[in-house]
Amino acid sequence: MLGFTFSSLMLMLFGGVTSLRDVKLLVHPTTVVRGGTAALICSRDMQGAPLYSVKWYRGNHEFYRYTPMDDKPTQVFGLPGITVDMNNSNGSQVVLKKMDLSLAGNFSCEVTADSSFATQIATKFVDVIALPSLDPVLKADKERYQPGELLKANCTSSPAKPAANLTIKINDEPLRSSETSLHASETGLLWTSVHAEMKVTPQLFVSERLRVTCVASVHDLYKREAYLDFFTPDTDPRPERKTYFLWTSVHAEIKVTPQLFVSERLRVTCVASVHDLYNVHAEMKVTPQLFVSERLRVTCVASVHDLYKREAYLDFFTPDTDPRPERNNYFLWTNMHEEMKVTPQLFVSERLRVTCVASVHDLYKREAYLDFFTPDTDPRPERNNYFLWTNMHEEMKVTPQLFVSERLRVTCVASVHDLYKREAYLDFFTPDTDPRPERKTYFLWTSIHAEMKVTPQLFVSERLRVTCVASVHDLYKREAYLDFFTPDTDPRPERITLNGGASRCFLSWVFLFFVMFLPFAMGQDFIYEDYPEYYESDHPIRSTVERTLLGG
Repeated sequence: MLGFTFSSLMLMLFGGVTSLRDVKLLVHPTTVVRGGTAALICSRDMQGAPLYSVKWYRGNHEFYRYTPMDDKPTQVFGLPGITVDMNNSNGSQVVLKKMDLSLAGNFSCEVTADSSFATQIATKFVDVIALPSLDPVLKADKERYQPGELLKANCTSSPAKPAANLTIKINDEPLRSSETSLHASETGLLWTSVHAEMKVTPQLFVSERLRVTCVASVHDLYKREAYLDFFTPDTDPRPERKTYFLWTSVHAEIKVTPQLFVSERLRVTCVASVHDLYNVHAEMKVTPQLFVSERLRVTCVASVHDLYKREAYLDFFTPDTDPRPERNNYFLWTNMHEEMKVTPQLFVSERLRVTCVASVHDLYKREAYLDFFTPDTDPRPERNNYFLWTNMHEEMKVTPQLFVSERLRVTCVASVHDLYKREAYLDFFTPDTDPRPERKTYFLWTSIHAEMKVTPQLFVSERLRVTCVASVHDLYKREAYLDFFTPDTDPRPERITLNGGASRCFLSWVFLFFVMFLPFAMGQDFIYEDYPEYYESDHPIRSTVERTLLGG
């Protein structure tokens, strides 16, 4: 009877209110990468009832509460490892930043209705993982294999949690006879190693190549490959290749938005690493705070122990703070500085080539290189081994956007440390805006200005030669040069101004001008009428002039 009375009372008080239902917890993304952000979304159907509170738990510990009726609707309760993004958290979701591996576990949201104090809880497991920081490393016991030999390969992944899944492939076909083992690192992460052995047969050389591939993957968030190509001695296309050096290429594309500019600077970083000896990895969302002193610098540092260290960087500015005059904010420039110890092993076929490759997607790719030789093998005649020359070839599709203020300027800058810097440029105009009068738009001219301090070391074999080389593709090449000597070594005797034979030649021409040409300027009949005998072949004045001009 008492139960019936209480139920009747509840129906009388709350009969017009439908109870809370369908409380669900959604996690985005479903798997969170260490250091990343996770949004915990709590959805519910209030059935018309007002909301009293939403509470968020990690396990049994509350860390965030939303009570819309209070003066301060949001409350955060300190919990180690949890960082709440207050700007993006509310009564419907909580955004957690800088997620750590220790936060993996059950998260819950508890919703309470205001009128009936009906409460429902939804729980979801949130997984936090650590991806490998490096690509897998694949090694074989030999550089080349012959049919009948046993191929032994080992592949190792960098530490992760969970451990990366490794698969060995032979010509893109998974190799099932492999041994996989797990190992724990000092940081608590796991790394995987796999060992495979296989007998090499002629059938494995597809198109005269045998490829061994190691694929490392973690869920759908990480997948990397490393491979080794093997050839027979007759088909190996790699002449003069040293097995000690490998190069890496990375391609990235991202849509640039205003939000990427932090402190009015956008920083892009490229990280190169070799195992645990050389490793730096950085990913960052660009915010206005990244622009330090109104500049965002992206630096890539590559190093191998203490023997090699190189840097390349990109500077980004906003249009208002770009210090580069006459540069459109759509263009960025790149500078790279390289230093390396030269060893005899670097000279392949007695030549050391240093190449710089510049590329923009698939639309632009240019190379510039320097060739270095030893004094005994330098193929360039009459060149001292202390001097090096540089050659650069450029090609680019011309578009209307390249014409800034109706002018397209192509500049070549040559520099040697801080002691020498010279520029040469070409200006291109459209036919309507070309400021050069009487010039055909089919022809272009080039001007170059150079200055350099003269030192005794520049005089090679007591001569300093300055050469200017003009070329158009492979169809035209011309040179002009000036030779300079010291006063003691100048081999050009008889070069004196207006004395000796030069003086006689000069006076003879003056005499000829007054005798023969000046009269014609005063009147053609001046000499013919007054001195008709001059035009006779044996006249003494005419004979004297001819002897003087002929050196008699």
